[in-house]
Amino acid sequence: MFSITTSLAAQEIPQEIPQEIPQEILFIDSQVRVVSQLLAGVKPGIAVILLDSAKDGLEQITATLASYPSTTLHLVSHGSPGCLYLGDTQLNLDTLHRYSKQLQQWHISNLLLYGCNVAAGDAGEEFIQRLSNLTGAKVAASKTLTGSAALNGDWNLEVTTANMDLSLAFTSHAMFNYEGVLSLTKVGSEFQINTHTLNSQQSSQLANLSDGGFVVVWESLEQDGSGSGIYGQRYYANGTKNGSEFRVNTYTTDGQWAPSATGLSDGGFVVTWYSDKAGTQSGTYGQLYTANGTENGVEFEVNIYTEGGEFLPPILFTVSRYVSVAELAGGGFVVISRREGQGNGIYGQRYYANGIKNGSEFEVTTTGDSINKLSVASLTNGDFVVTWHSWFDTWGNYLTEIYGQRFYADGRKNGNQFHVNTTTAGLQSNPSVTGLSDGGFVVTWQSEEDVPSTWGIYGQLYNVNGTPNGGEFKISTSQMGIAASVTPLNNGGFVVTWQSGSLGDICGQYFNPDGTKNGSEFLVNTYTNSIQSNPSVAALTDGRFVVAWDSFAEDGRSNIHGQIFQLPNENKAPTDITLSTTSINENVPANTVIGNLSTTDPEGGSFTYSLSGTDAAAFNISGNQLRINASPNFEAKPTYSINLTTTDAGGLIHNKD
Repeated sequence: MFSITTSLAAQEIPQEIPQEIPQEILFIDSQVRVVSQLLAGVKPGIAVILLDSAKDGLEQITATLASYPSTTLHLVSHGSPGCLYLGDTQLNLDTLHRYSKQLQQWHISNLLLYGCNVAAGDAGEEFIQRLSNLTGAKVAASKTLTGSAALNGDWNLEVTTANMDLSLAFTSHAMFNYEGVLSLTKVGSEFQINTHTLNSQQSSQLANLSDGGFVVVWESLEQDGSGSGIYGQRYYANGTKNGSEFRVNTYTTDGQWAPSATGLSDGGFVVTWYSDKAGTQSGTYGQLYTANGTENGVEFEVNIYTEGGEFLPPILFTVSRYVSVAELAGGGFVVISRREGQGNGIYGQRYYANGIKNGSEFEVTTTGDSINKLSVASLTNGDFVVTWHSWFDTWGNYLTEIYGQRFYADGRKNGNQFHVNTTTAGLQSNPSVTGLSDGGFVVTWQSEEDVPSTWGIYGQLYNVNGTPNGGEFKISTSQMGIAASVTPLNNGGFVVTWQSGSLGDICGQYFNPDGTKNGSEFLVNTYTNSIQSNPSVAALTDGRFVVAWDSFAEDGRSNIHGQIFQLPNENKAPTDITLSTTSINENVPANTVIGNLSTTDPEGGSFTYSLSGTDAAAFNISGNQLRINASPNFEAKPTYSINLTTTDAGGLIHNKD
């Protein structure tokens, strides 16, 4: 019998300030990975407080310092350029003014910030200087990854606002053995995807490929000679380009826009888009590709319909999404597209893997004065789910809601249309949906907040039977969050990306399979000098994920940029303990070695062992050796019963009787 403890609540974590006023206080955000390793390595004399991830971190710090003023403050949290993630709060250039009165009450001399990349770039340097001005403290921060050298991290706080004594809060042993970094790891640098740079490239969409690589598709203005065209670029798994940029659409007159793509199990992929191909009519078209990136057949028509004029409410923030495509778990793919004019609404068409239509077009919904931002996702059992937002004009007052509809694999509706958002005040728009490994799915969207013209990103999990799994939850922590995109991860979790701030940055949040946040919100883009918008995210087969987005220059042109991420090196609990020998001869001397202990653990590493149980007092452990305390007398006691516990370097344990 055995048990595994992974809960932070089960660990011994100091939460009490000593009676004497400490000169140094260490605040650790509870979302930091392998936090028990850091707690075990805090230098003597430094008081430790763990920040509650569900509360405002700045308020927690200010309240503590009001009772226990100290000279040196250490803040350990996740970070990004010019930003700290503390509890459920961001402290960054946009929020410094909001917390200025609290920061001025800290009365500290030294402030050490351990978050990754906090001092990186112009934003990072401005942030720590303004923080120094508000607190009156000398500030030190890192402009690189902080943490494990194996993950390209270090413990150097390279940027300071003044000369100061950089005595860190942790022992050398703790820093050397720490297994994480205080950020997700960027793989390589931010890269430009498009080769053609005249005019604007925008509305990028990603799809992962079965060979481990990925493909990006986007709109390019006037590159094909008329209006906008659809272009693409394939990538190898290592992030290098696989071939050259290619044009997707064959018909080049007028405009082609709103591309969507999905990878296929045979290694190929399919791209769909909205086209003015029919002149006064508009329609949805597609193009299949083989595994080597060549066209598989010709451009094909999904549907043609008369365009009755688009209804555009006053706030959209993102490009329209008329088309969405997803591979089905049982083979083939499904295309969902919007129709206006003749038969207003959303319709779908299933296809075999070779691009031949599988059955007839089917209706998804006709509800709403205008329907936009379509998203379709395959489910593990072969079914699929569609989400959209519907706009209603109620005498000039615009109302938007998020809806969804599940379908069986054969295209029949599975249950009724369902309402996704719980919050109904303000505008709810731009949904994105993805299937999860447990058979359920998650929907994300943007929601207008109580403060006028501010938006947040929200989500809702669903069980395999289509019922809500818990309640609506907020994903973004900054004031502004729009244009969300979501993708499932190989480990059962998911990643959400969105456009944040004053239309300036791309942010993301990594979630565990149960829907809880794993770590803090992170900054995707490195280039911060202009507007970054409309992100798309896709998981890769090796467990990494890639984000693509539109990056606008000051001259109004835009390019498509990308960044690959590696998930954090998460510590997993040991799975077994073995003892090399379980018997011993009678009358051997005291302290005789019975056998050597060994641990099975996904990460390997070093372990400590402890004893409990009925006869624990009869034994001791030295290193990995189990020893008997006294010479055994089998006539008096022939067998012994003990419980062994192994603890890995991250504080996770495994018990065995």
